[in-house]
Amino acid sequence: MLVPEGWSVNDHGITHLEIMFGEPRPVPISAELLFVSAKLVNVDDGTEKLEITFRRNGRYKKLIAPRADMLNKNAVIKYADDGIPVSSNNAGKLTHFIYEFEAVNSKAIPIRRSIRRAGWIGNEFYPYSLKNGIAAQTDGSETERILAALESSGSEEAWMSFAETLRTMPFARALLAASFVSPLLEKLQHRVIYFHIWYSSKSGKTAALKFAISVWGAPKVLVSKYFSTIVGMERWAGTLKHLPYAMDELQTLNQKKLSVNDIVYTLGNGSGKTRGRIGSGLQKVETWRICILSTGEQPMATDSSMDGVNTRLMEIYAAPLTTANDIISSSDTAVKNYEDDNGISSADAMIVTDGVDTFAQQLHQVSEENYGFAGEKFIRFVVGKLENGEDGGCNPIKADYKRIRAEFNSSNIHTDDIAVLALADYYASIAVFDIEEPVAFEEAIMLGNQLLGNLEANKPQDFTESAWQFVCGWVSSNRAQFVTGKEGFAVSTALGKIEDKRVFVIVRELNDALENAGYSVRKCIKGFQEHRYIESFPNADGIMRSQTGRRIQGIYTKVYALNLEIEEKKDSEAALCEEDD
Repeated sequence: MLVPEGWSVNDHGITHLEIMFGEPRPVPISAELLFVSAKLVNVDDGTEKLEITFRRNGRYKKLIAPRADMLNKNAVIKYADDGIPVSSNNAGKLTHFIYEFEAVNSKAIPIRRSIRRAGWIGNEFYPYSLKNGIAAQTDGSETERILAALESSGSEEAWMSFAETLRTMPFARALLAASFVSPLLEKLQHRVIYFHIWYSSKSGKTAALKFAISVWGAPKVLVSKYFSTIVGMERWAGTLKHLPYAMDELQTLNQKKLSVNDIVYTLGNGSGKTRGRIGSGLQKVETWRICILSTGEQPMATDSSMDGVNTRLMEIYAAPLTTANDIISSSDTAVKNYEDDNGISSADAMIVTDGVDTFAQQLHQVSEENYGFAGEKFIRFVVGKLENGEDGGCNPIKADYKRIRAEFNSSNIHTDDIAVLALADYYASIAVFDIEEPVAFEEAIMLGNQLLGNLEANKPQDFTESAWQFVCGWVSSNRAQFVTGKEGFAVSTALGKIEDKRVFVIVRELNDALENAGYSVRKCIKGFQEHRYIESFPNADGIMRSQTGRRIQGIYTKVYALNLEIEEKKDSEAALCEEDD
């Protein structure tokens, strides 16, 4: 590379030739060597960063920083902690040198691609399958930590031994398949999948989740908790981009600060919120297309959850790990011989599988020590299919998906998602576990049907139906607070009136009851009208309204007319809800 005119760069550092008292004199700028060694262009947005090579404490170091910072005397000072030889005295001169050095060496400085997230770049995939080199361009310590965790470590044989055992357990296998799903979603243009498995404690949920995420890298880093903020979740998902986002222990979520609805809608929509930038403009909006793996001791959806939550959220109620008898049913399904740094031998392996707790404990250990092998195999298999499909002008992944989807004759709202999980299991069986294609296909369909059966058995109630059942119970439990007869009075605060076997509820009282129970009032009332659970009345313009007027305790007020049949006997215990055929 060339040294700009008027500058000198040698073992003693950098000097600049300046005119002093009418004579040119070298002025020291830096006591250490420094130069631009590469230009990094981001593959997503085209922004540039500079790689600065400098000497510090007798060793050469590299720093990647935004070009704008390296050319701004006020911004460059913040890199002093990284070892850059800069201070408030030389910042201006140093940025001047970097600018001139880059200009005079514009053709000599290598240009490299850079990325600040994982995932697809065309038919390449960072960090597992790349045709040319690419540099990780991080924006913070957490981003750097996540990307650095996408590596392999330990023994592939040890990981495979436990993976094969785990795949004999349907719901642990489902978690493993869900981990393989994320890279397929982008190529299928399929929406985000939110996979939540819940059960009581000590059922192996966390152990199975950590093992599932060890497909891609270090689970101690890649498995996060629900104890976070929505901004943190967005950035985590945006960094992973096309790799699974694992969150453990739903019960740690502080729902006073962050609701389940907020999480499901934000992560399920695949993009973050639009936020303003201090000064002017907008912050970069994170986007992703991933499968979110979630575990907890409770469901995420509730009776008051919107239908949109239920369509985005696939909830499985099951224990991921089966009993000890199912784990070791024969010598063929036993854990293979395993020897690691802690001295666990084949005999020890048989002992620790004598129960779910001990098997889960060993899964924790194995996943933390052995990880990152299966993910690379899976990606290379998928990339190979894509490249072979280009010759025929088709997307083979979509063709395989359609083939698998045709096997499921189900009207469940998650059938499409289940088909993608089955596709991931099918590919993983071939690419990672060396299972023959016909057997892999049959096992994938079997897994999908098991998941569909679980979803049907635990199918959430329709939002309107759930809200109406709440109203029925609310009227029944507050029966004494409804005025009876034309001139009657309630024993306490009046909630409404019962007249001619019909229930009229004061609008404000029912609205408050629904809202306090977590229901959307407007959605409920519209749903009640559509299902004819409440009567509709035309106004002066002929528009059907949900409210009418009644005198209650002598005062005319707005009410809802509920289609409830009330028994005439005064000692009636409850209101009877009409059944919806």
